[in-house]
Amino acid sequence: MLYGREPKLPIDVNLSSHASVDEEEFSIEYVKHVVDVMQKIRDAAINEAHKAIDIAQEKQRKQYNSRHQPKDPLKEGDRVLLKNLKRSDRKGGKATLPWLGPYTILEVFHNNTCRLSSQSGELAKKYNLCNLKRYHDISSEEVINANNTAAEQPDQGDLWIPLLHLKDTEKKNYMKQQRSLNR
Repeated sequence: MLYGREPKLPIDVNLSSHASVDEEEFSIEYVKHVVDVMQKIRDAAINEAHKAIDIAQEKQRKQYNSRHQPKDPLKEGDRVLLKNLKRSDRKGGKATLPWLGPYTILEVFHNNTCRLSSQSGELAKKYNLCNLKRYHDISSEEVINANNTAAEQPDQGDLWIPLLHLKDTEKKNYMKQQRSLNR
């Protein structure tokens, strides 16, 4: 099966009266036939491998794109903060702000980059959208309303600001910590 012919073992050579090689076993037509069959098998295997690779790449491309699509897409005119990409391990890196801005998006390009402008004018470079986050401006009226709402709840010992947008579990953990500190 491996060589496409009946194997000749050393015992067969010893037992046979003549050790000649059959001419038909190594004929040119037979060798060409074996080579052609092996080439077809090899080509079929390579084609199947290429198909499997293409399918896997497409699946990985879809999964990557689904993970890296913004949940809240940014558009022109939105106010954003820009991630400060200066390395924190350099001298003075601890004192730098993690986000810079606010900036306004002037134009969004198809390759997930955009042009930004600040109050002083347009920035020189293009920035990737993955380094931006939406800027939420807190007006003074919202802060006053939040303080009034908290002041109207006398049963709560701590001043609670609803603008923090904490989850219920985070709020409960915070309240437990405050209670343990007051004891």
